[in-house]
Amino acid sequence: MVKGMPRRDSLAVLLAGGEVNLFSSISSTLRSLEEIEVDRVKVLHTPSGKRNAEKLTGIIPSIEMAEVPGDEASLSKRLSELKRHLSESDVVVISPAGASLSSVASKASSKVVHVTFPFGFWNGLVYPFVPRFLQRVTGIGDVKFRDKVDDVIENIDLEKVGLNNLGPIRREVAQLVKKLNATLHYTCNDLNCKKPSLKVTFDLGSAIGSVEVVTERDVTRITGAPMLKGRGVLARGQDSLLWLSGLLPLDLMKSLKGKPIIADTSFVLLGALNWVYKGFTIRVPRCVIYELIHKFEERAKRGDKVDLISLIAHDVVEEVKSLKIEYPSPPDLCDKAIMQIDPLLMDGNVLVTEDKNFCKIWNLLPLRKLMNAEPLERKREVRSLIEIRDDEVGFADRVYATLQFYALIKRALLKMREIGEGAGLRAEVDVEGRKLDEIDSRDSNSSPVN
Repeated sequence: MVKGMPRRDSLAVLLAGGEVNLFSSISSTLRSLEEIEVDRVKVLHTPSGKRNAEKLTGIIPSIEMAEVPGDEASLSKRLSELKRHLSESDVVVISPAGASLSSVASKASSKVVHVTFPFGFWNGLVYPFVPRFLQRVTGIGDVKFRDKVDDVIENIDLEKVGLNNLGPIRREVAQLVKKLNATLHYTCNDLNCKKPSLKVTFDLGSAIGSVEVVTERDVTRITGAPMLKGRGVLARGQDSLLWLSGLLPLDLMKSLKGKPIIADTSFVLLGALNWVYKGFTIRVPRCVIYELIHKFEERAKRGDKVDLISLIAHDVVEEVKSLKIEYPSPPDLCDKAIMQIDPLLMDGNVLVTEDKNFCKIWNLLPLRKLMNAEPLERKREVRSLIEIRDDEVGFADRVYATLQFYALIKRALLKMREIGEGAGLRAEVDVEGRKLDEIDSRDSNSSPVN
């Protein structure tokens, strides 16, 4: 608010029914409260949005509620009712989700605020578990912004906003983002929105390097990547981190948009789950779960060989379960089990695998008439310096992937600490030169793995 103004604005939040509308209204309301000085918040909900309004009042206290007509009412009636309610508010917040309600509101108010959302890998998350610098507050009319964001997120947790069913890796990313938002107090509105620098450094014994989102050049720079293919305690599977995290792009995915995909274990370990958030229909046969648990996790439990894939196998399984994308198949190795999937369940799907030989064999079988097999190509080679540009992986996705890269390492090192392996391996993530989080396989003071 501009100095000398005697009063603060009041804020009206529009809310329709459905989970998407609820999530977008949570982000829109919290971000507006951070950026605009207000003394009162009123939720105007349609009949179908009443339950969402009640949930929103449970997240943000002292919110008033009022019902407005929904799509079933005439445009003139909706406009008349909204004008009556909005006459008591200075600024109206329109959500990216409620397009119909927002359209009417924009005709009924002279001050409108809209909050952008990055989607992509961030789909399904809400503020403060999405970076503030990816949720710009845009004002139409004479909207007065703060010079510094107000702290409204301290008491907001995942359970409170309805995100208590996240898998362990995505939960780790979400918690990192909340810490990031609490660490930085930059505004992100029409007047100013700075993209901060973000850097992960890691020492995995055989691999020492960093991943850095370089904002001034709009690239993500990866150093030390070839050593991810080296030997050491975590040698096997380290290079998969670059794809599993979403840092490196994959060929083929654009041509498969809109087609239901059955992902084998190799594709899951190269980041298949990331594509669920980008709107792809990904199905993970139960044979993948079998392989991850019996082929990898059990090996680590026996102490036969500790490697990265073994350490994060259980977390990947939990991510699959949280997304509810398991697909029926026999509990066996996928080379056998995929061929035994019910033909009715195969029909119309595309099998995606990195195993080119399996693709060749499959496409010689009669089963190919039901389900074609496509080989997955790693688009980028692992070199001493890799730069990922915006046209390969967009900025918002690169931020998520960088944090997920760190989250995967952290989960692995926490598991190593439990089994007493890998002394001295460590990683940390910094934002604007400030340490956001760190993990050391020797440090027993850190929280235990969940």
